[in-house]
Amino acid sequence: MELSPNECKVLLTLGQLGREAALDDLRTTGLQQTTIMSAASWLASKGLVEVRETPTTYYSLTSEGRADLEGRLPLERVVSGMSLKELMVSLQGTLTPQVLNFVVGYLKRSGSLKEGVVELSVEARQYVSDGRSLLELLSSRPLPTQEIPSPLAPIIPDYDKRGLIKGKERVVRTLSITKGGKRALKLVEAMEEEITQLTPKIIQSGAWRTTPLAKYDIHTFAPTLPRGRSHPITSAISRLRRIFLDMGFTELAGPFVEPCFWDMDALFVPQDHPARDLQDTFYVEAPSPKLDQGLIDKVKGVHESGGDTGSRGWGYQWSEEETKKLVLRTHTTADTIRYLSRHPEPPVKAFCIGRIFRREAVDAKHLPEFYQIEGIVMEEGANLEMLIGLLEEFYRRMGLEIGIRPAYFPYTEPSLEVVTHIEGKEMELGGAGIFRPEVTAPFNISCPVLAWGLGLERLLMLQLGVQDIRELYANDLDWLRRH
Repeated sequence: MELSPNECKVLLTLGQLGREAALDDLRTTGLQQTTIMSAASWLASKGLVEVRETPTTYYSLTSEGRADLEGRLPLERVVSGMSLKELMVSLQGTLTPQVLNFVVGYLKRSGSLKEGVVELSVEARQYVSDGRSLLELLSSRPLPTQEIPSPLAPIIPDYDKRGLIKGKERVVRTLSITKGGKRALKLVEAMEEEITQLTPKIIQSGAWRTTPLAKYDIHTFAPTLPRGRSHPITSAISRLRRIFLDMGFTELAGPFVEPCFWDMDALFVPQDHPARDLQDTFYVEAPSPKLDQGLIDKVKGVHESGGDTGSRGWGYQWSEEETKKLVLRTHTTADTIRYLSRHPEPPVKAFCIGRIFRREAVDAKHLPEFYQIEGIVMEEGANLEMLIGLLEEFYRRMGLEIGIRPAYFPYTEPSLEVVTHIEGKEMELGGAGIFRPEVTAPFNISCPVLAWGLGLERLLMLQLGVQDIRELYANDLDWLRRH
């Protein structure tokens, strides 16, 4: 049986200690903790050491506990001979109502209140002394339960409940030499020193001439190291980009921060729409951007009266101040409408894959920041049938079958939602439709514009079998290696 130099060091140190040892005890080897654990695992696989794992609770001070330690503990402020009323008056304003209730409750429980007068009992005085001792003990570093003196152990649950200390469970690994390990130790002790790694210092000193060189076995088993790879989201974006490019689309990119003009007003979203509320959208405090006044006037006219589109608009007084407010973009459609304003002549086929931001409550299906897959097609004769065909082809290339159902969006008519089915349940993937004349007319666009915005994370959840969207961003190495 062959042992590596690190295995020999760990075995020798265990022999010198002559007892069961924790990983911290083996630091005298000069090895890193991960190296020690690796060597210990190999020794255990060879039956030379036994590794024991014990769940242990470590206690440490909280900020509240440290503040009490640096000042006076609540019960240290209690003076014998005071009436309960005097005590309450003296402590009010210096203690929170919760702590004040604890003080009064403890005085009653410990028999320190006699006929409304405070007289600290022996139990209460010991409780105060033990409390300060416990906080001082934990002030330098976290300690496991077994290292806390037994007289202080009874008050640990109470101080933990009050939030002065907190416990965190860790797994403590200890090593001990087996009978086979003791036999191997004798052989290791009898071995003469060998050079296991040639360094410039050893070569220059000539020590390699007199000290034996360790023999290396190229057939010795070595664990396979996991290879680096792209995150599943990065891989999905690359695949989506390739699909769009293969279908003849041009890629767009835009800023995260947009004026409401491009994010909402240019898309015929009314200024009193719920999507503009603070609870739905992130607003940014910054100077108002410079916008084309001619475009502003055209969009204003469409909102107020429909302009020359034949629509009656929204019939309200449109605010130029509102349109200049800045938001974290709520969709990448802001990029596509800006692109169309600069390229009003057909044909146009463009896409954008980027992050968007909404005030969503975090749960298994929603995040406040996520990716949107945005696409537009503008050409003569474009219609709803073409849009559905594009969506079906796109998802076919992604390996999914989809369904279509009617929907409503302020800036498309007709509008539809893309859905699929998983485990018998319908799941929405995104929205699509044809831009309304109120959206395209201010930018002198006369051809139909097909548009869609689809969710990347939901697509990935389907493909990877993930039930909770948060798993995609948890950075769990084991999960990443599996996917």
